[in-house]
Amino acid sequence: MANEVLDCVISKDPTWHFAYHYVRKHFDVPSHIYRLLKAGWMGEAQPMDYVKILGFSRLNPSCLIQAAELSGAEMVKGRGAVERAITFLGTRFSSVVLGIHLYTSLFLRKKPPLGWRSFLEEMINTVELGYRFGAHASLLGTEAGALIGFASHSGLGILMATDKERYKEYMSLRRTKPKIAPKDEIECFGCELYQLSTLVLQQLGYGMDFAMGVALASGRLDDFELNVGKQAYVYEAAAKWIVALKDGKNYPADLKHRQMFGELKPPGPGVDRNQRLEVLYTEVGKLKAHPSQWVWHLPKPDYDLTRDMFRLQ
Repeated sequence: MANEVLDCVISKDPTWHFAYHYVRKHFDVPSHIYRLLKAGWMGEAQPMDYVKILGFSRLNPSCLIQAAELSGAEMVKGRGAVERAITFLGTRFSSVVLGIHLYTSLFLRKKPPLGWRSFLEEMINTVELGYRFGAHASLLGTEAGALIGFASHSGLGILMATDKERYKEYMSLRRTKPKIAPKDEIECFGCELYQLSTLVLQQLGYGMDFAMGVALASGRLDDFELNVGKQAYVYEAAAKWIVALKDGKNYPADLKHRQMFGELKPPGPGVDRNQRLEVLYTEVGKLKAHPSQWVWHLPKPDYDLTRDMFRLQ
């Protein structure tokens, strides 16, 4: 996880230092899994690279088959089904599916409190929202869109599963305050949620530009002294878009974020409509009316079986 940018923020802010060690302690990702997910994300892995690792790791290949939604005729047994699923999904989205599935499995093993199901349902709904946004934004893509949706929940999930008392305090605070300030999160947890989310992404191998883009979107990280790549600003803008759409808004407030993706620029003077944007609005509306049916993030085919498997409330 260590690199120059991360070392810079950790050395200057004790809350980053706390978040770094918290994620290392509670979300340990074996090195061979980290390397596979990183290679897949970077486009440097082939389907057979996945197959070789999947048989000797904590990764569950069934999530790939489920995400690919293979038909009965395509559901060949064993390695063939996994290879077919990876080929269909692409190695990059396969990396995203495996990373989110691994996170969910580790989350469930920690025996999260009542509310775990609604948390995971909201998480996967935002993942699908991000996926659909990415499908209309060529600078982003479906893979990064889905991952940004996941990132908006990953920090809170770790705390929910590993520090139940403080999680209860935080949720009580959310019910009584219209807006949670950074100092509220720090007083409650010792760090901010976006810091944990950033470090989860790094721990899974998705790269510094992606992680820092998510961090910048929080609005609480000054990039003036940080040497982040241009792609980080694409991810920052995408995160702003996804939050806006989730909150029922048509686009982000900041003009630079609003205009980052050429295909989705809101209509200006003399332009009546943007058809691609209208299609996106329709898809988001359907997703709000009928939440995501994706269950590939779960270790079992549905929430009830998952609850029984982990003996949850």
